[in-house]
Amino acid sequence: MPREQRKRGRRHKKTDENENDHVVYEEEYYQPGEASHTQPPQAGPSHVEEDLNYPFGILDPDVKAYFRNVDDKLKSWNSGLDDEADEAGLVEGEDPNETRRAVLNAALEELSGKELQASTDPDCSVVLERMIYSMDDFSRRVFCDRLAGAFTQLACHRFASHVCQTLLTLSPSTVSRETQGVISSASTTSEHGELRTMSELVRALHAELLPSLGTVVLDPFGAHVLGALVILLCGDRIPLTSSHSATVGGGGMVRSKKSSKYRAKQGPMTGVLSTPDFSNFSSTTSVPADFSNLAVRLVGELKEQMDPNSVRSLAAHKAANPLVQLLLQVEARSDLASQPGSVMDSFLVGLAGEIKDGTKDVQASDYVETMLRDATASHILETILAVAPEDILHKLWEVYFRGKLPKLAVHPVANFVLASAVGRLNGEELGEVWEEMQGRWAGVLKNNRTGGLRAAVARAADLDQGDQAIEAVKSTFGFSDTTDKKNIVPCMLTCMPYTTFKEQKMEVLSMPSKTDDSSAAQPPRKKPIDSDPINLQGSLLLQSLLHLPSPSNALILDSLESLSTPERVALAHHPTSARVIDGLLDSGTVPNKNKRMWISGYLGVYHELVDDRIGSRVGDLCWAKADTFLKEKIARSLIKHETFLAASHYGRFFARKLRLTLLQRKPEDWKAAQSSAAPALTAGNLSPNKTETNIDPSGAASLGPAVTKKRKSHAEGDEIDALFTSAAPRTKKPKPAHAEDQAQERRQPSSKAETILKEAEADQSLAGVLDAIKQTRTHEKGEESRPKKKRKA
Repeated sequence: MPREQRKRGRRHKKTDENENDHVVYEEEYYQPGEASHTQPPQAGPSHVEEDLNYPFGILDPDVKAYFRNVDDKLKSWNSGLDDEADEAGLVEGEDPNETRRAVLNAALEELSGKELQASTDPDCSVVLERMIYSMDDFSRRVFCDRLAGAFTQLACHRFASHVCQTLLTLSPSTVSRETQGVISSASTTSEHGELRTMSELVRALHAELLPSLGTVVLDPFGAHVLGALVILLCGDRIPLTSSHSATVGGGGMVRSKKSSKYRAKQGPMTGVLSTPDFSNFSSTTSVPADFSNLAVRLVGELKEQMDPNSVRSLAAHKAANPLVQLLLQVEARSDLASQPGSVMDSFLVGLAGEIKDGTKDVQASDYVETMLRDATASHILETILAVAPEDILHKLWEVYFRGKLPKLAVHPVANFVLASAVGRLNGEELGEVWEEMQGRWAGVLKNNRTGGLRAAVARAADLDQGDQAIEAVKSTFGFSDTTDKKNIVPCMLTCMPYTTFKEQKMEVLSMPSKTDDSSAAQPPRKKPIDSDPINLQGSLLLQSLLHLPSPSNALILDSLESLSTPERVALAHHPTSARVIDGLLDSGTVPNKNKRMWISGYLGVYHELVDDRIGSRVGDLCWAKADTFLKEKIARSLIKHETFLAASHYGRFFARKLRLTLLQRKPEDWKAAQSSAAPALTAGNLSPNKTETNIDPSGAASLGPAVTKKRKSHAEGDEIDALFTSAAPRTKKPKPAHAEDQAQERRQPSSKAETILKEAEADQSLAGVLDAIKQTRTHEKGEESRPKKKRKA
């Protein structure tokens, strides 16, 4: 280099520049799950980024390594891998949960004072979530108290927000027990003062989030934490319903799709300790009386912090949309939705105010028209239609739906909103639907948009308009009076027009051949999803039709009864079409005669029916809905297939319910046991045969504990003994099949006493019964006092 171009000063080494670049690379592409021991620089943009990711400091690497070991231990306990090892190393009388409790207590002691740092750490936040499931009420209160004061910052953090969600999701059980008088306390006195209850902590968290509600609602992480708080505040007093089933129910709203996928990779998260028995307390989630007012206050604070235009912008926000659905339901349940200026009125652009002012000619809003067809904002409109007052609902139907049904029914987004609206129509408005859509239902099937039709059929079942619903279904699929009844159900399962179904000659309900040697040599291959002709929408439509009042549902019942036995078995073996059988047996409008005919139709093939993962569940349902007479016919038809059921992976569970050994040895005791175990009569159950419900007084008392307290070892013994009794020849003194038969034989009175009891049973007078009891006791006492004969030497 020329001398004049050289700069004065100390020369920097290239190695230092390379090292600095390497540090920046690690910080920029830091991935969760990698422990970085490099200290962050103290100046520059990287320092600011590090402070945002770790606002409360960075955990020590040794502490993170310790919590990773704890996480591995909790994972093994959740999966049940260490259960046998723990039980093998226990001393007699030692609590199996003692080791687990010691590990958790040690982890909580190590966590003390580091809760904020661990919650914001990408690795330890997952460990904290897993630990919260195993914490008792007191530990959760301590952990929640440590997060209070920084909860708003934690709720908007990428990793700490999930910890807050898990804590709020599991807190309702603690709050419910506190409202019922069960408040946990520490075993030792603390120097830090009195610990607040979980109810008081929830109020503190609510007060902390309230001032910054407008910011947290728009945060992609904080919105889900607010949703968990709303669900906790509502409890069971405000039943939350949503048109978007994936967003609520079971805490589903708390987790986003991306978070749910990440949680699925972490394995199951459940408690590893046996919880105490709270059977004396109510199982429903009860919350303090002021919690509902706190939820309503969130709605009022949202209106104060955001103007109507800002509120309407939340409809298209993917993170805030599920939260707004919950707030709309809270507002509607509190009778605040019909007031001008409410959150619902903001989304409807002043419709509630116009209704209250008596405006008759209400003009359609372009914003609502956009919501009707937007993939994200339409969920808000679905929720409004589900919970809106009657006057707002009817005005929405008049302005935005009437006269536009054919176009809305085939729209890829608007058809879901239409289904929500149809589900709340009155009789006159539903009649307008049949009239406006007459001759246009075929387009619904052509575009595969059957949601509106299914909602109309379900509403017709409530309003007694079954004939119009059947005519709409016939018009949709192209059925006529000359259509073969056998093809109606298979055609509807495929969601195809009847002409297309006949042209393709589809075999929807066909069983795979099991006698072919080539297929037996190779393992069966799973059917690709695209080649499966059975459609979920067709199954749902059939279930709705089965709930129509009789005789409107005769079209589907006749088609089902015309199916052959192999087709019925194939119908029960498919996971989608098997739900049609559930709808048949659970419907309160299907006559009991048809249910009995369907259950009897499987006689002779019940062993094939239950030899399947889905079919075994259908067999259990048929057994539960059958009366004692039908149960006996089913059980006797399976006696010759006892060995087959014992060898079947799914059928052996069904065989345990039959108790074939007891049926063969003592039929009367078997009938008495089945009659006593029969469920209470409902609209969906079959009426039991009264001639089979007489219980023998000599065996009723002994059969009760034997039926209810059945151990696993007895159940396993039934299968083994069944195999031996079916194979070995019967001798003069057969060995009892299982412990229940032995117990019943020991409890049976002698032949003379049994004769006296039967004679007393014929006499209906009270004196005859008492006399029979005295004679029985005298006879048994005489047998005990009879001297035994001495054996000869």
